[in-house]
Amino acid sequence: MKKLLNLLVVGLALFSAYQFGVPFYHYLVFKSDLKEVSKMNSSQFREGEMMLKVKEMARDMSVPLKDEDIILTRDKTYKIEVSWEETVNWLGIYQKTFQFAVDTSQKD
Repeated sequence: MKKLLNLLVVGLALFSAYQFGVPFYHYLVFKSDLKEVSKMNSSQFREGEMMLKVKEMARDMSVPLKDEDIILTRDKTYKIEVSWEETVNWLGIYQKTFQFAVDTSQKD
């Protein structure tokens, strides 16, 4: 019985780590990808192409971005600012909303 209880506790801990870790993983990978794409010369993209690229990257990473969550500033390179929220529902008992923001002009 004690082993079963320990297994249950470890299982819940792993499940929780996964549930709460995935949004942060998406944030870190998406942030890195945005920083890379923002370094491209802005003349490489026609009007609107960068917005489509950012939306495509967000969709691929399961980042819930809306058009109003994306701010693009064009100079020699792009400055990309995005923000979004993700809600984690843990077994229907606990809900936590995380707010994420990326500004490619800021240093890490």
